[in-house]
Amino acid sequence: MNCYSDTHAAALLAVDDLPADPHALRVLLAQTRQALRCSEERYQTLVSSMSDLIFLIDAEDCLVDVQCRSPELLLMLPEVFLDKPITAVLPSDVCEPYLECADYVRRTGENRRYEYPLVLQGETRWFMASLNRHEDGCKLVVDVRDITKRKQAEAEAREQTRLFNLITENMHDYIGVLNLDMSVLYATPSLYQRTGYSAEEFRCLPFDDLMTPESLTRLQQLVAENLTPEKLADPQCEIAFEVNLDVIRKNGSHYWCNSSHRLIRDAQGRPEYILETGRDITERKQAEELLLRKDALFEAVAIAMQALLFEPCINEAMQQALAAVGNATKQDRVYLFEYHVDPLTGERFMSQRYEWVRNGISIQIDNPELQYLSFDGLFPRWFDSLSEGRAISGLVATFPETERAILEPQDIVSLMVVPVNVEGRFWGFIGFDNCYIDYQWGLEDQAILTSMAASVGAAVIRHRSEVALRETNLKLAQATEHSLAMAAKAEEASKAKSLFLANMSHEIRTPMNAIIGMSHLALGSNLNQRQHDYVVEIQHAAQSLLRIINDILDFSKIEAGKLTLEMTPFRLEDLVNNALTLQRQHAQEKNIGLLFELRSPHLEGEQGFFLGDALRLEQILTNLLTNGVKFTSQGHVALYIDELERGASSSRLRFCIEDTGIGMDSVAVNGLFQEFSQADDSTTRRYGGTGLGLSIAKRLLDLMGGEITVSSEPGQGSRFTVTLTLAHALSPAVSQTHALEATRPTVALPLRDKRILVVEDNPINQLIAFEILTQYGAVVECADNGQEGVDKIFSSAPPAYDVVLMDIQMPVMDGYEAARMIRADARYAAMPIIALTANAMSEERERCLAVGMNAHLAKPFEPNALLQTLIDLIE
Repeated sequence: MNCYSDTHAAALLAVDDLPADPHALRVLLAQTRQALRCSEERYQTLVSSMSDLIFLIDAEDCLVDVQCRSPELLLMLPEVFLDKPITAVLPSDVCEPYLECADYVRRTGENRRYEYPLVLQGETRWFMASLNRHEDGCKLVVDVRDITKRKQAEAEAREQTRLFNLITENMHDYIGVLNLDMSVLYATPSLYQRTGYSAEEFRCLPFDDLMTPESLTRLQQLVAENLTPEKLADPQCEIAFEVNLDVIRKNGSHYWCNSSHRLIRDAQGRPEYILETGRDITERKQAEELLLRKDALFEAVAIAMQALLFEPCINEAMQQALAAVGNATKQDRVYLFEYHVDPLTGERFMSQRYEWVRNGISIQIDNPELQYLSFDGLFPRWFDSLSEGRAISGLVATFPETERAILEPQDIVSLMVVPVNVEGRFWGFIGFDNCYIDYQWGLEDQAILTSMAASVGAAVIRHRSEVALRETNLKLAQATEHSLAMAAKAEEASKAKSLFLANMSHEIRTPMNAIIGMSHLALGSNLNQRQHDYVVEIQHAAQSLLRIINDILDFSKIEAGKLTLEMTPFRLEDLVNNALTLQRQHAQEKNIGLLFELRSPHLEGEQGFFLGDALRLEQILTNLLTNGVKFTSQGHVALYIDELERGASSSRLRFCIEDTGIGMDSVAVNGLFQEFSQADDSTTRRYGGTGLGLSIAKRLLDLMGGEITVSSEPGQGSRFTVTLTLAHALSPAVSQTHALEATRPTVALPLRDKRILVVEDNPINQLIAFEILTQYGAVVECADNGQEGVDKIFSSAPPAYDVVLMDIQMPVMDGYEAARMIRADARYAAMPIIALTANAMSEERERCLAVGMNAHLAKPFEPNALLQTLIDLIE
């Protein structure tokens, strides 16, 4: 069906108008045929170029004709809708835009388009109708195209755009497209949200306003290195680089950004854009800075501990210790104050004892106003917090007026003071002044410095104790020389001294438990090698101090006649290897040889089992080897063991410890086994030590029935010879025990799901026990005193807990009373209780067992020893 009329004159002739002349008729026929061909060609061209439907509509909007390439797009058959008004065929919502467009086309002659949807066979299809005025000026030609696929593509594109915008507007990182001159062509919204600038502001922002000079220099350097003309011109050259930038926000604050750049080339390999991705790494940077800060602090604590342990002059040791922590924390002034009470009035005072200051900072150690400074009148808030173990920190401008009157003349802007507790009592505090900024202290900083503060106080007390001991010994010696009648009194003073040393050892063990325990936990954390080495040094220093404490305690036990020897089987090779292992690292550090030889085949393997106190024999050998390594700077230290006699049930052994060290003269050798004695005072100053080691070794050998001799020459080294008779042990029984231990399976979490109650008033000791037991898989609860522990147990159904770890000295209710109350209730009679106390005396152990506790562990405790004790009691 044709929808167009031909305007050729031949098409308008009626039959009556045909000419009678045959020639004229033939001419007319030819013209008519030519017109029909032209019309048909135009028609075919129109039909071939149309998309889907073409309608011819008359002036009354009736459908006159239709050309249809896709019949399925018709609402109905043509014979149904032809000659009908379009308003009767199409839905009303489609007719309305048609009528509006048709009126416009008829009036103006300009074509008009509109889009509309139709539901065909249950599916919504989209069409675009193009209206054109017919040649006759009245009819309309409507070209209809099916644009459903285009609409679907547009909808998908809009959805993709919506999702892209959703992602880019909410992503934490940003993505930017840069021109080759690094100017921003496009960036996701997160860039502007992060910097605080609008897109327009950002595009006009100079780089030196956007980042610090150091970051800008680094970025410009990388751009110059990577975006060279040679690299840009090479289509095969892939260019990518990244940089960490310290970015300045619009409000002046900073954040760290990791910015990665990659060159994008077009299909011909020409450089087109630079793709940038940026990630906020501020938290990572802050974590790195915190690790560096902790790293420096751990190193400083190690230096401070070493100075306090090995520097014989307390004034020099304190200066080194305060300087180390002052430099590590970047403070301007570090000082130590001692708390004391006026014996007449009872008023509480504090006085400055030591100080370190940075260059350019005023020195206050000679300030008379900082001596006998009243806690009660000027700093009551400080005393209340410090005496309860809490640090004080903050901006001085916010402090009470009485405090500011003392602090502001010292140019202090901010400070922190941490308490020093000695023997469980408040002794004083260490202060850290910053004279320029409001320095922010972290909780870990406070914990580390508080642990160190306890060691500082202990070092002062130790120094004073050593001075007091030397004075006491001098007085005892003078009294002995003047009168034999004073011998009994000197003996009583010696016993009193031993008791004092034992009590002092008990109190020092509490902060030592914190230092050793925190070091153990730190070694189990994710430390880098440098941090690991620092913590190991802290642990070594703490173990050195612990050995000194143990020496003093052993000496007091021996003097009091309370040291008893154990009789257990042991293998000689194992014992000697343990003693050598403790010295191997120190010998390697000094580059000296550490030699060992068993000179009798009867002492090797299964034949080398003996009966005796292995711990004390190892202690004797360790003391002798330690001295050999300490006093030898080149050459070697050697241990030789001979079997002098072998009987049916025992052997007489000789242990020789030789060194190539400094040696001694005869005067020094004669006094070598006296308590608190070394070769001379210069030896103490240079090499440190208490002078108790050889005295203890001599007394232990006396108890074992052995003897020790020494031969030495200055500059030629020394030779210590120990002779001792040991009973043979039955090696099969011991071997079987070792085999059973060796075949015992290793359990990853040996205390999995075991409920353990830790009754401990010291928060740091609570933390250490909690962390160690949790690592073993236990479920841990804590109580701050005996009463709280008893309440927790009685409020739980028996057996309440698998094990209870009980401290002894606690406020409110001590460990003895708590254990008595628990054992008085028959429901908890079988629940294991382990005494965990800083008192290592045997009387303490017996008293703990007497009140119903199952075992006793002394602080500082070894985690493996604690674990083994727990497993033994639980199993």
